[in-house]
Amino acid sequence: MLGTIFAIDDDEAFGTENGLPWERCADDMKHFATLTSKSVLIMGRYTWETMPQRKIVQSRICIVVCTSSCRSRLGEHYASSLKGAIELWKRLYSNRDAFVI
Repeated sequence: MLGTIFAIDDDEAFGTENGLPWERCADDMKHFATLTSKSVLIMGRYTWETMPQRKIVQSRICIVVCTSSCRSRLGEHYASSLKGAIELWKRLYSNRDAFVI
C-alpha cells in the first residue's frame, strides 16, 4: 500500500520555517510512530534534515527525494524524483507499506 501522511493546523498550514507550525503533540507523534512502524517513508530533503533521525529510522526505511548534489550527505536511499522513489520502493521493499510524508 502507498499512502500519504500529513497534518495541518487550524489555518491549514502543514509546515513553517522547516518545521511544524505547532508544538509537538505526543498523541500525534505516537500515532505517526505506530502507523509507520516497519514501513518505508518517502520524503523530501528538507523533511529528512528536520526529522529526529535516531527516532525516525528505527524500524523504518527512508527514501529521500533530492538532487544529485545532496546524495553524498545521505545515509539512506535516495531518488531524484517522487516517481523514482516510488519505483525504488516497489523494486526493493514492495512487501512493506510506504508513506509519502
